[in-house]
Amino acid sequence: MAYLSPKAYKALHAKLDSMPSIQKGRRKLLLIFGLLGDFDSFEHAQAIRAKLSALKKAEIELIIIGIGSDDSRKRFASYVDIPVENIFVDDDNMFHQEMNLSKGINLSKWNWIGLLLMCAGVKSPGTLSEVFRGYLGDRNSSQIYQDNQIVKTGFLPQFKGELFKYAGGIGFQRPFEKATLRLANMHEILFNWAVYITKPKYLTQRGGTFLLDRDNKILYSFSPISLLCYSNDMSEPMKWLNPWLNSNVS
Repeated sequence: MAYLSPKAYKALHAKLDSMPSIQKGRRKLLLIFGLLGDFDSFEHAQAIRAKLSALKKAEIELIIIGIGSDDSRKRFASYVDIPVENIFVDDDNMFHQEMNLSKGINLSKWNWIGLLLMCAGVKSPGTLSEVFRGYLGDRNSSQIYQDNQIVKTGFLPQFKGELFKYAGGIGFQRPFEKATLRLANMHEILFNWAVYITKPKYLTQRGGTFLLDRDNKILYSFSPISLLCYSNDMSEPMKWLNPWLNSNVS
């Protein structure tokens, strides 16, 4: 069982109790995001999207909490293709602080500088290697685009996913494949900036992953400190969840 401080446990239970739509007595996968307009928020949601059917079969309820507004919640849900009822928003990072989640390089009014520093790897270990992985590919990671899929980035002309096989093959994350997904996400963020970035002072706020048992005790947790590193294994970010997707596991 993962450790959570008494203060954090109290905050967690208070948060869940304040959400009447959350079913009691069920296991829960709680994903806490920073701003909904954060790259990590988009990629983490896109990664868990592929597990929605398995989560439902295992009777694990998905709860996503991010910093944003009702408008950003609705647009985010539509873009990442996750039911809007699974997504909740806070107006600030008070819950994040109570859960002891990293603020990143928080420079108050100058958080743009903090974000750029973290993008460069300052106090953000693993970020640069994750950026490079997006361009170089990863044979230990899954293929992102199918051959007949139309790839839209908003910045480049549309093309079919089969183009990536000429950069390396099939059956794994090919060169430029993850970078292309990030480019599409960037387009969504930049062209809807006012919707997603409701509170720029939280640009560097990191999130956390928590799997809860039926009594809301922690079965698993991961709290990143770096950009683009929302899992302890970015090649297979959801691999840790597999043992609990068997509905017979408590």
